[in-house]
Amino acid sequence: MPEVEGPLHGDEKAVLLGCLDHHRARFQNACVGLTAKQLARRALPPSNLSLLGLVRHLADAERAWFRSRFGGEVVEPHYLTARRTWFQRRFGGEELELHYATPRDRDAAFELAEPDGAEHDWAVLLAEQQAARGVIARLPLEAEYPTDRYGPVSLRWAVIHMTAEYAGHGGHADLLRGRIDRKPRDHA
Repeated sequence: MPEVEGPLHGDEKAVLLGCLDHHRARFQNACVGLTAKQLARRALPPSNLSLLGLVRHLADAERAWFRSRFGGEVVEPHYLTARRTWFQRRFGGEELELHYATPRDRDAAFELAEPDGAEHDWAVLLAEQQAARGVIARLPLEAEYPTDRYGPVSLRWAVIHMTAEYAGHGGHADLLRGRIDRKPRDHA
């Protein structure tokens, strides 16, 4: 996927979405060409960090911010974790029942990332990105979502937040990819 940086001028919404798509592409490119087993490979014990775990985490973040909160769809996360209830308390919304209550599974997006599900998990992320684009396209950046703790947050903020989420995890992805390939990625 080309890492197009743009548009670099013009309408604010187009610029913000161009930046988000750039970081989505950077993350995807860090994963291109890897096998399911490589995507699921963990960084180093005791860390549960893997590229596949990041794929699952980002799919849930896209789904929560854009489809659920701003799109108003009643959808549960794909990979429910113990952190999800903390996140919902922080940003508002109903409490979700914990589906993974054992200590091993409290961070299911990462703990349960297995090679057998890699193709499905990748398709889920791409579908959530596309659904997010649809929600963002039909709303103004000034659209708001009410949170209990912080008050309203704007769609503008959510787009910037997700851009930062992808940028940060893109750095993690580069490090994980370098561990798999044993060579640095070219960022030219």
